[in-house]
Amino acid sequence: MEIKDLLKKELMILDLEANSKDEVIDELANKFYEKGYVKSEKDFAQGLREREQEGSTALGDGVAIPHSKNKTVKEPAVLFARKKDGLDYEALDGEDTFVFFAIAAPDGENNLHVETLAELSKMIMKGGFVDDLKTVNTPDEVYSIIDKYSKPKKINEDKSVIKSNDKENATQTETDKESDFIVAVTACPNGIAHTYMAQEGLEEAAKKAGVDIKVETNGSDGIKNRLTDEDIKRAKAVIISADKKVETARFDGKKVIQRPVSDGIRKADELVDRAIKGQASVFHSEASSNNESYKSTKGDSQSFWQKIYGDIMNGISHMLPFVIGGGILLAISFLFERFTGDNSQVFTFLNGLGSDSMSFLIPILAGYIAMSIGDRPALMPGMVAGL
Repeated sequence: MEIKDLLKKELMILDLEANSKDEVIDELANKFYEKGYVKSEKDFAQGLREREQEGSTALGDGVAIPHSKNKTVKEPAVLFARKKDGLDYEALDGEDTFVFFAIAAPDGENNLHVETLAELSKMIMKGGFVDDLKTVNTPDEVYSIIDKYSKPKKINEDKSVIKSNDKENATQTETDKESDFIVAVTACPNGIAHTYMAQEGLEEAAKKAGVDIKVETNGSDGIKNRLTDEDIKRAKAVIISADKKVETARFDGKKVIQRPVSDGIRKADELVDRAIKGQASVFHSEASSNNESYKSTKGDSQSFWQKIYGDIMNGISHMLPFVIGGGILLAISFLFERFTGDNSQVFTFLNGLGSDSMSFLIPILAGYIAMSIGDRPALMPGMVAGL
């Protein structure tokens, strides 16, 4: 699937009428609904607003990527819109926004369109791309610009570590920085756009600085470029650019920089510079001793049985809160039963909660074992099978 397969001509708005952020959202939602890509204009607009409440999707430099992963979306699509005079969309740099890429993604569906949207997100980070789009007059010109900037970037053979000796992209320095290597993790609430823009920003910043980097993305299609134990051990520092919880126990004892995903986009040079200079505090995790599931169980150096052990431990670690919480609730309910009898509302309520909690054990165990094996797409099939 190519970007042009999702970027629909009938969805393009070359002259937005809206004059405020709310009006933009309503106009975009109306266009998606009018062309039959969403079932409910109101629900989709609400989804866009909820995403904005988590953090502005206006990234600065005149571009915004409003998006929603919503049950009302019939099929994935991208809408291009342009406001000739610009408007205030609460951008991170405080400047007006001229270009909009609105993304509609079906809830619960992780297919090839996610990778396509990731590529579009990275393309927006390239110099000149947004400026060219400000001057378009026809949908075909939009497609031409997409073709112009969609050339694949050069990466090393394993397609995961960006090498600092790429002469076309990295600045050469007199100092030998071959030993400098950093790792990063990027994640945003929806895992559609900002996750991959932060990846692109950090990779470009590392090239400019002349250091190697490997970036793990926690997107809606699961974890990609997973960091191995060897990667983490070799890294000089770790950058976590995320607006949602990511597993950090594996970084125990490493210098870690934790910042919002927007900093990975807007302040990537600063984060990489701090990582190279070691300007970060050492991270200590209380959970590192019993969180084996995130210690890169998929590494090639591990034996077959070690991988199985890691997958099982992932299920058990997520199941334990239900065992402990359910057991405590049941114990408290029996305490009330002794004094109030088994017909009291307090006993019935607490006993029911405890029993319900315990009933989740097998689905949670199976689901997270499956997730350890096949990442996020395997979570639902594992839980259903466990149930």
